[in-house]
Amino acid sequence: DNESSGINAEYGVKKLEKQLSECKEELDQHRVTVIELQQTVINSQKEELNSVKTSALKVKAYSTVLAQNCAAVSSSPVVKKYSQEPTQTQSSKRDKNLVIFGMPETTERQTKNSVDSLFAELNEKPKVNEMKRIGERNKKGPRPLLISFERRATLMALLRKSRQLKNSENFSAVYLSPDLTPIQIRERKALIQTLKKLRTEDPGGKYYIRNNIIQVE
Repeated sequence: DNESSGINAEYGVKKLEKQLSECKEELDQHRVTVIELQQTVINSQKEELNSVKTSALKVKAYSTVLAQNCAAVSSSPVVKKYSQEPTQTQSSKRDKNLVIFGMPETTERQTKNSVDSLFAELNEKPKVNEMKRIGERNKKGPRPLLISFERRATLMALLRKSRQLKNSENFSAVYLSPDLTPIQIRERKALIQTLKKLRTEDPGGKYYIRNNIIQVE
């Protein structure tokens, strides 16, 4: 009986892992679809924008359902018992990380002073757990600066205020971003490229990104 139960449990694990893998693949495909839908906005007239945006929102809503289904499978007691979850652990760590782009690469002490000044401009004084450069040195510009906080709320507060840096005398060339996965980085780049084209073709329009969707006022 114990051997039979073990075989059934192992079969159940494999089946659930297959379902989880299929859910993730379908979710990734729908994320790509969202981006493709938004890129069609460039070739559309402005009055058609709301219709295209609605379609993108519907696809994103379906992607959300898929994400929830994947989460349900991955949280199954059987899967948790028989498999490891490094992806969730890495995601949890990323949730408290901030990446700063465009911060001049000087000494460690000068960098810390610059970061403190940047936070001061945003009226924040967060507790930093770790600060380090990521990537290899190159002649194109400074490497991104990764900063880890104790609380996710700290990260969100800084990201909400990051727009203020556009008008900063010292940090107008600095950009704040959450710590994204490779897939999220590709998605973000595609969105930003589309956003730039829209703003160039329609200077009077107010376009921005919210919840990975290009919005217009």
